[in-house]
Amino acid sequence: MPTGDYLSGRHYFFAHFLYDGLLFFQWVVRTRVLGLEDNLMTNEQREQITTMRQGGIGYIKIAQELGLSENTVKSYCRRQKSVVTKEETARCAECGKPIDISTRGGRRFCSDTCRMKWWNKHPKAYMPYTANCACCGKEIQLRRKGERKYCSHRCYIAARYKDGGGND
Repeated sequence: MPTGDYLSGRHYFFAHFLYDGLLFFQWVVRTRVLGLEDNLMTNEQREQITTMRQGGIGYIKIAQELGLSENTVKSYCRRQKSVVTKEETARCAECGKPIDISTRGGRRFCSDTCRMKWWNKHPKAYMPYTANCACCGKEIQLRRKGERKYCSHRCYIAARYKDGGGND
């Protein structure tokens, strides 16, 4: 329990810490009791955090504006299930409907139907890599490096069973 001179508002704590492998002890004088000075939030601050997060403002910016710690803001937002942030919602790339990505991130489409429609409209979209087929040498467009080795199933079968390499 901290001791202190309550008339002067000073509180004395005995602290220990490790520095360069050595253990140090020292008295610390504070004007407030530890843990009570920064973590109390008013209802007004709670409402401001909710409004700012819904507007897409980040934790650090909110903490600086309200004079709170960044971790206090993060903890409050995590505890409040009703605070939906910009980062937790996305729009379907095909139809534009909102998608909740708080449970599983990385979704671009609201359904398989929208996904198939979009990829049929954009067959060569996002294909930054090229490679040559290991069988016929034809150039292949790839989304990820090393994604495929052959341009078609026919080339795969021809290369696989070139020397009669069946399971005889």
